[in-house]
Amino acid sequence: MTTRSFKGRRKHARRGEQKEYPFYPNFVLRIFMAIMGTVAVIAVLSALFPLSLDQIADPLAAPDPGTRTLWILKPAILLYNITFSPGITVVLITIFAALFVLLPLLDRSGQRSIKRRILVAIPFLLWMIFLALSLLFSTGVPG
Repeated sequence: MTTRSFKGRRKHARRGEQKEYPFYPNFVLRIFMAIMGTVAVIAVLSALFPLSLDQIADPLAAPDPGTRTLWILKPAILLYNITFSPGITVVLITIFAALFVLLPLLDRSGQRSIKRRILVAIPFLLWMIFLALSLLFSTGVPG
């Protein structure tokens, strides 16, 4: 980002200097064009090479015995096996997610206090330990 006016800058940068762009609208438009180009490439590839649907999905059918659980769902399965209630499981996962969204907002001070860093790092480390343990000791779910 720059604070100088755009009109006062040289048109071409010298060798070794970087060309400066104002954040808005130039930089924002460049990022937007890159995102839209990526979406266009994905849309064209999905139109040219569509995936075939082998069979119709049946939500009442029993899963195949060889089906493996995704690793990201194993902590939720372990929480459900601990609490025996899907409602409490959803509430706990929501609390963890809200905590991780709010952690950067809690740690916005400019001071380098080790106590504050530990306060922010402890919930993250506890969640990582829980994730590792739930992956290691998955409760009878194949995968």
